[in-house]
Amino acid sequence: MSQKRNGQKMSRRDFLGTSVKVIGGIAFFSWLGGSVYYAASIIKESELKRASAQTGRGPLVAIGELDQFQQITEPIRVDYEAEIRDGWTTQTRKGFVYVTKDKAGKLLILSPICTHLSCTVPLASEEDRAANPALVFK
Repeated sequence: MSQKRNGQKMSRRDFLGTSVKVIGGIAFFSWLGGSVYYAASIIKESELKRASAQTGRGPLVAIGELDQFQQITEPIRVDYEAEIRDGWTTQTRKGFVYVTKDKAGKLLILSPICTHLSCTVPLASEEDRAANPALVFK
């Protein structure tokens, strides 16, 4: 502890006291920065929810008009483009879904993403359907 302060050597006790204050200050400002970031994200999220409630749009994506799906008899692939607002960033994502009808005639929209390994599940080809008429997806 050969540092000098005003011409005097700094004692070990002064050095430890100063070190604790510096480390405490760094910890406090780190905590303060995280708290401000967290509070700002909550405010931003509430603004997005309010804007979503005003427009009536939530996590739903328009894939087309209802009339174009009334005449389908087999599953069809429908491409879509969605604008995703995540915090302070806005991204445009492209994807697709399968649209079909259930036995009651109601529209059924299926995600092509496998829940097991997140791979994409394709529609069965005509050859596969000829071998097994009940097969819709591979």
